[in-house]
Amino acid sequence: MKKSLQKLAGYLNILNLDYQKFLNDKKERIRAQKYCYLMKKLWNIDLNGSFSLYINGPYNSRLTDDLYEIANDKSAPYIENQGDIPTEKLEHLRRFFIQNEQIDEVDLLEFYTTYSYLKDNFSHLNECEIDKELHYRKTAINNEYETNSIDVMSVIKNIYSNLVA
Repeated sequence: MKKSLQKLAGYLNILNLDYQKFLNDKKERIRAQKYCYLMKKLWNIDLNGSFSLYINGPYNSRLTDDLYEIANDKSAPYIENQGDIPTEKLEHLRRFFIQNEQIDEVDLLEFYTTYSYLKDNFSHLNECEIDKELHYRKTAINNEYETNSIDVMSVIKNIYSNLVA
């Protein structure tokens, strides 16, 4: 495995990526993509390819190939963090997305990264337009939470203000 992928595997291990689950479960692949997007945004980690907006939020097809390479490497789960991001920062990042017991971690990651991508790449949209676009793109997931009176947008905006600060 290339050194850059070993670094990424070390980061993903801190974020508790399940490599076996990754190979067979779309939600785990979404989870990996979204954490990679956040690491790129927050700490400018070196990733192949670039992100574009896709059904499940920001997506990078070249990163997918790299993630499969990592997941298929039997040594990947045992690689320790050897990168430039301290373990504490990665653990802190994950806590933002697992601390809310009412919203699934992957759903929250998908919402948040889509919101962040829209804010960063569609500067012509105001906050109201971003909210509408996000609601449109994530209608099925959003409806599930609205039915249970959970205000996902408030949670996302709170995370955004804390992560960007």
